[in-house]
Amino acid sequence: MVWILRPATLLPVVPEPLQQRPLAGSVLGGLANARLDLAKTLLADTDIPVCDIPERCGFESPNHLMRLFKRRTGMTMLQYRKGLLR
Repeated sequence: MVWILRPATLLPVVPEPLQQRPLAGSVLGGLANARLDLAKTLLADTDIPVCDIPERCGFESPNHLMRLFKRRTGMTMLQYRKGLLR
């Protein structure tokens, strides 16, 4: 708690808790979106094996990209690639 002095009065000031910003609005969210866009481009425009794409997009863990991709697109990376070939 912080006290602010005013003439003849002490007013308690309690800082509001820090609000978490949604991932999509943060710097890390922007980076994740850029990496996800790169993964989509590589899936659409190259024959790079799906298992090699996470590393090329800057993900340390292939599972991280696979979970993020599925959550954002509703399909796996292989399903996404196959859907583009139709």
